[in-house]
Amino acid sequence: MEKTIKKRNIAFKVLDNHRIEGYCPNGFFTDCIQNGDWEEETFIILEKYATTNKVYIDVGAWIGPTVLFAAQLYENVVCFEPDPIALLTLEYNLLINDFEHVILEKKALAGHVGTIKFGGNWEMGNSESTLLVNDATFLSKYDVEGQRGTYKSRTENSIEVPSITIEKVMDTHAIDPKTIALIKMDIEGGEYIVLPAMKDFLQTNQPNFYLSLHFVYLLDFQVDEILAILFQIYNRCYTIIDGKELEMTKIEIMQEKIEHLVFENTIEHP
Repeated sequence: MEKTIKKRNIAFKVLDNHRIEGYCPNGFFTDCIQNGDWEEETFIILEKYATTNKVYIDVGAWIGPTVLFAAQLYENVVCFEPDPIALLTLEYNLLINDFEHVILEKKALAGHVGTIKFGGNWEMGNSESTLLVNDATFLSKYDVEGQRGTYKSRTENSIEVPSITIEKVMDTHAIDPKTIALIKMDIEGGEYIVLPAMKDFLQTNQPNFYLSLHFVYLLDFQVDEILAILFQIYNRCYTIIDGKELEMTKIEIMQEKIEHLVFENTIEHP
């Protein structure tokens, strides 16, 4: 059954069929988005960078919470989601809202055009499938203290999905990278696979970049490599705590395991 969900004065329609007893028994959009505080900082950030003549890119759209919200704040939206189960709900949610300016790439953003392994972390559709199944460390280090997952969860339910590069997407849809207001990436540790492939694109265009960093799946050296790339490109990093921006250093992020980070440049580059 379709519902109208309201979030921070923005309303959109959804098929609210993702339910987990004890977490979101009435539906994820009802319990977590409308009546809960699921990643409240994410919606604050989406609003901060919103501009009606710019592009928002959502890497890891899942069933659409951030896409449906952002679609009413930006001129164009490009979203990526390779999970075939999540896609069923995401496509339906986009259809019932009649968002003609939302481009859905039913592919994984990666470093090549073709296919790539995707999955692990239990059944498809649960929001935690990842490109990390392509990394030997992820498959072998499942018993590291503090990490989530088991050998069974990480090695089962993997499939091949279509993959595409950010450059190919920009070219295919005739998008000027300089019009990107914000890129959001939330891909369950897959940032370790994707970010190195995007380094040149980010360095050249320097779009505002919002990353969900997954310490639960990544080892310290992997997080360090990710942050080294981003701190080389951007001169400011902050997180949102109690609705306020707090500047972060690489050391602070590692020590405090800060997951939600925004990278931006406060100096104009030619």
